[in-house]
Amino acid sequence: YLVKVSAPLVPYREIKIGEAENRIAAFVADLIPDGATIQFGIGNLPSAILQSLRGKKDLGVHSGMLSDSLVDLVETGAVTGRKKRVFPGKIVTGELIGTEKLFRFAHGNPTVELHPASVSHNARMIGEIDDFVSINSVIEVDLTGQINAESIGDLQISGVGGAHDFVTAAYFSRGGKSFTALTSTAAGGKITRIVPRISSQAAVTIPRYLTDMVVTEFGVAHLRGKTLPQRAEALVRIAQPDFRDMLSEEFRKMHSRPKAAKA
Repeated sequence: YLVKVSAPLVPYREIKIGEAENRIAAFVADLIPDGATIQFGIGNLPSAILQSLRGKKDLGVHSGMLSDSLVDLVETGAVTGRKKRVFPGKIVTGELIGTEKLFRFAHGNPTVELHPASVSHNARMIGEIDDFVSINSVIEVDLTGQINAESIGDLQISGVGGAHDFVTAAYFSRGGKSFTALTSTAAGGKITRIVPRISSQAAVTIPRYLTDMVVTEFGVAHLRGKTLPQRAEALVRIAQPDFRDMLSEEFRKMHSRPKAAKA
């Protein structure tokens, strides 16, 4: 249905980007090639990453949503969509989440196309795009690479969203990459967001076999094709230093083999 209203569209809250977000953005930007087609989420981290891409060339966009930061990428010439195999030259999305800046940019803009989820989130279709890059922020990642992007324990704070669709698309894209971005801690540094294991009460949004690169302000953990001990080692290295010994010890406890009983 289309509902005609006279009230202004509701703007998204103000974005606040800190030092940790800028460091994460720099790590991600270094790994995104010119000509890539990107997908991104909403919030401080995705916005920081988009701002860090202003020096790129011929980027494309096929994303579940658009935000204000995209406008700057288009206006600086970083986004052209010339190298996209699917919807070349078009910015494809399912929704707009931003402020008047984004709404005015999209209004009557022939390069912006809004599509239903059968197109905007179609992993099979998007996987046909070379160098497709998925960028998502999450709640926590465990040492096996399982990703929780929707709950704190049994408290649901977000929907599944399109993360699984876009990570899957990046997995099948030739040259594709998926980035899971998160600050290393929460609650003012009291809680680590890289955890030994996702709790039995929390949701696993992305299974470990699909997880590619996890990024915190301390670096990048490349997980694709790694064994469980290799994954744990890589993730511990990008955890907040105060929690690294605990994480290593918890992984050792969970995966140590019991000694065989003597005959």
